[in-house]
Amino acid sequence: MKLILFSFITSFVFYSCSKDAEIKPDETMLSLHFKHFMGNDSLKLKSTYYQNAAKDSFSVSSFRYFVGKIKGKSSQNKQWITLSNNYFLIDEEFNKEISALNIPFQQYDSLLFEVGVDSVNTYQSDFKGDLSQSTGMYWEWNKMYIHFMLDGYYKQTSTYSRGYVFHLSGFENVQKVKLSMSDIVFAKNKLTTLNLKVDILKYFEKPQLIDFNTYNNVTTGKQAQEVAPNLKSIFSIVN
Repeated sequence: MKLILFSFITSFVFYSCSKDAEIKPDETMLSLHFKHFMGNDSLKLKSTYYQNAAKDSFSVSSFRYFVGKIKGKSSQNKQWITLSNNYFLIDEEFNKEISALNIPFQQYDSLLFEVGVDSVNTYQSDFKGDLSQSTGMYWEWNKMYIHFMLDGYYKQTSTYSRGYVFHLSGFENVQKVKLSMSDIVFAKNKLTTLNLKVDILKYFEKPQLIDFNTYNNVTTGKQAQEVAPNLKSIFSIVN
């Protein structure tokens, strides 16, 4: 009789623990939609010339960057909660959205993400999805990703244009971007879309004023470290 009772209790405890392990926390969904602008005007590739803070006239041929390690700061306990550990390639031509992330349901004060791919994820990359080598955002010669790509032409004179390149790489140039979400209300099991304005003109303003006479072929090294922090100022939530 004791053996039967012990077996029943053991089976009940195991069943109860198994059921608890299957219970998932309440979730909701989050999408990030990136809208690329030049000031108040939507970005137009190749066809339009813009003027930056240094009064340079320039066009944009390509605009791409990695977004990853997305976190939200809980309004309740002020802890940072991982929303996604994946990396996403945002591209003006092909993809400007991170769709339907399943995240813990609660309210969040802030959004945090990185622009660029850090050393751990570079060295451990399986080169699948957006981290594929075929995207044109990976340099085989130095085994690094290009975090941020902006290139095109600028006018040296009224009749002569010259190419410029900002292909920022190097682990020291990965930038963390923090944005307020205090006005965003999340609902259980309902998709919330954050509209992020990306103002490229702000990239040329601060903290380092960028003029094309000085900065026109930037990849790694001293110049990249000088202009990479400017990435923090180009993002804002405009819901």
